Amino acid sequence: GVVVCNEMGRQENPVITGDGSDGAIIAWEDYRGGTISAIYAVRISSTGATHLLWPTNGIQLSASAYSQCLPEIAIDGQNGAIVVWEERGIVNYSVYCQRIDGNGTIPSLWGAGVLVSSGTLYKEYPKIINDGTGNVIISWQDFGAGDYDIYAQRVNIASGTVDSKWATNGQQVSEVSG
Repeated sequence: GVVVCNEMGRQENPVITGDGSDGAIIAWEDYRGGTISAIYAVRISSTGATHLLWPTNGIQLSASAYSQCLPEIAIDGQNGAIVVWEERGIVNYSVYCQRIDGNGTIPSLWGAGVLVSSGTLYKEYPKIINDGTGNVIISWQDFGAGDYDIYAQRVNIASGTVDSKWATNGQQVSEVSG
């Protein structure tokens, strides 16, 4: 195999997507800073070599005082990727996403990451897919109303903005008691 990251501390929960050029982008939960995890990503070429434009051991996608966990990844259609994760705050969990382009740069419009949903208790196990129309759709399990329901949100790949036609903090997909 090819070493993707050999930093001190644990690296867990890797996810992978193609980069559109016969290589791959891999993201993971990384504890190199101690007990708080952050999300990192790296691009490898079709030969398995770490992409020369990305730093060895990956690029941190967003800084936070809280653990960033359970990443999922989708191709952005331009040799980069969008990564989504849950951020575990003291009281609430939130869902964030970040784009990284094929050169290993975070686009300025995406800033420190896009807040997809926050506010009420637990927002967990996010999933992401490129919808083929310049957006990604993100879904998650939400424990905001005292019961787990499924929510989704659409984010524009170019601008890093949440779709204003969808409900703030996500569109409810399923509301079933129990």
